[in-house]
Amino acid sequence: MDLSKTSSAIDFKADCLIEKKFPKVCFAASSGGHLEEILRLTRMRQTCPHFFITEKVEGVGMLDNEKVYQLPQLKRSDLAIPALMAKAFIRTARCLCAERPDIVVSTGALATVPAIVIGHIIGAKVVYIESQARTTSLSLTGKLARRFADAFFVQWESLLEAVPGSIYRGMLS
Repeated sequence: MDLSKTSSAIDFKADCLIEKKFPKVCFAASSGGHLEEILRLTRMRQTCPHFFITEKVEGVGMLDNEKVYQLPQLKRSDLAIPALMAKAFIRTARCLCAERPDIVVSTGALATVPAIVIGHIIGAKVVYIESQARTTSLSLTGKLARRFADAFFVQWESLLEAVPGSIYRGMLS
């Protein structure tokens, strides 16, 4: 059933416009460059209620005035990765079930896979933005995210051919 044609959906859209409701956004990004890229989405961060899921590391002071859920830093080379990933899924599930975001926006990497998967399961729209470092092929996280993303953005036009169905709007800036 197409909800956009029902009167309740029209009423809901009208209420959102009148009350200036905006979707609640979960920004999920690993520390470092992935987090820096997601922080470039300033208009969305200024407009929409939001929170962050990121890794617990030194130097996330840029998020001092933000609501942040922290996960352990994950590295594929770590021998304990299965246990750490399970822990990350549990923490992320608790966070997303409590916050109930309408949209999950992620720039990767590994630590954000739980947010992408669980966001999809709970009915949030999932938007994945492949790292600008990826110019000719997808990252491992990008390959996984494609299965769950409602919108998949690449930051290089050269990736459009390699990733059918992806969207190119330029670099995050």
